[in-house]
Amino acid sequence: MILPPKVRNHEIIILSADGPFSTELIKDKIFGFGKIQISIGLKITEYEEIVIGQVKALVIGSFIIILKKILNEQNSYEGYTLFSPEYFTNTYLINNAGELVHFWRGDYIQGMATYLLENGNLIRCELSKPVNQNFLIGGATGHIGIYNPNGIQVWDFDYSNDQYCLHHDIEVLPNGNILMIAAEYVSAEEAIDAGRDPERLSNNRLCPDKIIEVKPTGDSGGEIVWEWHVMDHLIQD
Repeated sequence: MILPPKVRNHEIIILSADGPFSTELIKDKIFGFGKIQISIGLKITEYEEIVIGQVKALVIGSFIIILKKILNEQNSYEGYTLFSPEYFTNTYLINNAGELVHFWRGDYIQGMATYLLENGNLIRCELSKPVNQNFLIGGATGHIGIYNPNGIQVWDFDYSNDQYCLHHDIEVLPNGNILMIAAEYVSAEEAIDAGRDPERLSNNRLCPDKIIEVKPTGDSGGEIVWEWHVMDHLIQD
């Protein structure tokens, strides 16, 4: 690959995995001048690959100077890494060599949290279908899914409509219930009555948080056994 003039960043995928990173892997693939970002990738299937490291380098002709690298090093924490790539439907578990240990295929785009449960199942925050147009906020999810090790969904919960939408994180409690955080719709009139400055209302509404505790029921849905609302704890002097 020849870098065009004035290139500042570029990405390439190297379908390798195991040994220590060396410029020998890329020196015959790049010629030019500029700073590049190199993605070190692991090939999963013929059509799928995941990134397991990043290297920033300065290219001067055929010479490559490594500026920064984020790879598996000797002082890396011993264990596994579980992750769901942004705007992706699958979840991956890899070891410190970048080798794929397990993966789960999904039908929903991942949200902001993914966890392994003690029984080996996977729980994920996910983007609801359809996407909630009333809560186009950073971290919005709306859907929770639990999958067994074979990738089969064993439970799901949807909490997304024109009045509320899950976002960001969850917490699985020792009793099996799940704490979830959601944004809820408060009209401009309700917000002003509660003391909100009209000049500080965005989109003629307020979207404070609430927390719900959900007791899963069956293979879908759940009972809300407790909830807490920010709106109930605002003080206006």
